[in-house]
Amino acid sequence: MSELNWIRAKEFAKIAKVFSTPLRVYIVGLLEKREYSVGELAETLGIKMPTLSKHLSILRDEGIVKVRKDAQTSYYSCECTCLSTFHSCAISIAKKSLEERKKISEI
Repeated sequence: MSELNWIRAKEFAKIAKVFSTPLRVYIVGLLEKREYSVGELAETLGIKMPTLSKHLSILRDEGIVKVRKDAQTSYYSCECTCLSTFHSCAISIAKKSLEERKKISEI
């Protein structure tokens, strides 16, 4: 494997790890559809602000979401358009996996 491919593989794994938390996957799914204020996200998700801030910070640090400030309010949205393809693919794999586990459990 070339050095460049190894670096790309490591970066991909780093980004994939960001999505190892279901809450972050859900947040990105919401932000793919539209921009949300932090308050709207907290209310929609039913979580406290410190928890949400931690997850948004991780997503922002990796360049997955971006923040826009308007006075005292922060608004979040998805940073990259290619993420919806990745998200759809991952959800499709998850659905297939769940269906297979259901079939196995029925045996």
